Amino acid sequence: MERQAEELIVGQTPEELVGLKKEIESSLAADRSFALEIRYWSSVLKKIDETTAQATIERIYRDHVVANKTFIEAEVQQAKSR
Repeated sequence: MERQAEELIVGQTPEELVGLKKEIESSLAADRSFALEIRYWSSVLKKIDETTAQATIERIYRDHVVANKTFIEAEVQQAKSR
């Protein structure tokens, strides 16, 4: 079950994951027969939250490194010369 959830969200952007999460939540609320598989879909929702958080953190880190590239390179050079 967890592998299926993983396959459903791998490679999705945070924005796509938010859309998928909304779709799942909407389906769970609208269709009680869909809710029979609530354990599976709950695990998918949890995995979406985890993946979204991880992708967001990676994006913030990447943006920080790019924005501070010159400073980081200067610090590395200075550390090498010590």
